[in-house]
Amino acid sequence: STTASGLRCQPWHRQHPHKWHTEKPIGLGRDTPYVADYCRNVEPPTTAAGAAVDPGHAPQGPWCFTLDDGVRFEVCDVCGAAARLWKEVEAPHVHPFVPEWAGPLCFAFSLVALVVVLLLGLARHFEVDLQSYFDFFGER
Repeated sequence: STTASGLRCQPWHRQHPHKWHTEKPIGLGRDTPYVADYCRNVEPPTTAAGAAVDPGHAPQGPWCFTLDDGVRFEVCDVCGAAARLWKEVEAPHVHPFVPEWAGPLCFAFSLVALVVVLLLGLARHFEVDLQSYFDFFGER
């Protein structure tokens, strides 16, 4: 996308040349992916230092961060866009939430698998007959 003056917009998932990411996404929905460089009508941006922009200088309408080092953000001329671009665009596929327990469970499973592989490798290296151990545990 481009701004009203023709500057190219910075993709939302990038932090260069203008760092903008905060703990709370700036008005983008929780499930809105940070993709592309679309002009968005979201909360006013902050200054480079993280302070709120003076309301008199806040964008009035859709805006984006620019790829120009000297211009942090600028309003986009979306009304000047081609009529074919006016239709609503579906968001790209968003992956479902992954529960917090999934990571530790995968790590534990991987660790157990690694130990088993190492023990089998050591047993083969030292020519240990594992069948006798399995027979011992099987008899009760």
